Amino acid sequence: MFHDQKHIGGGTKFVARTGFRWLLMTGGLLYAGCIFAPDSQDNDNPPLYQTAETPEKLLENFMLSYETRNIDEYTNCLSEDFEFILLEVDWADYNGDGIIDQSWGRDLEEEFTAGMFMSDSAQYIDISLNGTSNT
Repeated sequence: MFHDQKHIGGGTKFVARTGFRWLLMTGGLLYAGCIFAPDSQDNDNPPLYQTAETPEKLLENFMLSYETRNIDEYTNCLSEDFEFILLEVDWADYNGDGIIDQSWGRDLEEEFTAGMFMSDSAQYIDISLNGTSNT
C-alpha cells in the first residue's frame, strides 16, 4: 500500500507520506522526461506519403493519393513528361484545339483527376494495379 503505518497508543494512524512522496517523484520524473525527450511526432505519426525511392513506394503513394483524393500528391507521382495514352475508343478533342487527342499530358491529367477527386458524383473511386515487378 502507499501508506506508512504508525502505531500510536494502541490505535493505528495511516500517514500518506509514502504515497505523497511516490506521487511527487513520479510527477517530477514525468515532467522532466517531457522536457528532455526528443520530439516523438515523427515516430508516432509517420508521414502518409514516403519519398519515392523505389517503384514500390511510388505506387504506394499513387494508390494513397487516390484513396485520400490528394491532387498534389497524385501529381508528385507523375513525371514532368507524363503522357496518358488513350484507347482508340476514347479518342476525342479533350483540350478544345479541334484535333482528336490520342493522348494527353500532365496538365490535362491533373485537371481531369482534380475534377474527379472533387466531384460529388464520384463517391467511390476504385483503382487497382495488377502486374509483376517485371511488367
